[in-house]
Amino acid sequence: MTRVSAIGVIGLILAASACSHPSSATPGLLPLSIQSKLDPELLLRLEELGKVGRLDEKLSVLIRTVSEIKSDQEQLLQEKGVIINSKLGVILSAVVPARSIQEVAALEFVLRIEMTKKLRPLSKP
Repeated sequence: MTRVSAIGVIGLILAASACSHPSSATPGLLPLSIQSKLDPELLLRLEELGKVGRLDEKLSVLIRTVSEIKSDQEQLLQEKGVIINSKLGVILSAVVPARSIQEVAALEFVLRIEMTKKLRPLSKP
């Protein structure tokens, strides 16, 4: 039988609660498994919004999924506040409240979340 110290158990509980706490939307507090799914620009934006208390702000993002999403997966995203604008294969264009990004990234079928970028036409030579 393995003996586990009370301090070890308390440490695990504190670490787990810090990662799942709703206010942990800043990059320093996100688990690596979630950080790895977010692009650096999005991580910076979440940190900025967290500092000024604007985590309700909606962000335009692209979400890459494992496969084309099924209706139950789409419903799960909607329950987390995601508004899907368009779908093209495994890519979703969506609007997500900043405070929900962590929950969305934690979903198994979500591979990557990136901030949308404005495209500019190439200048003519």
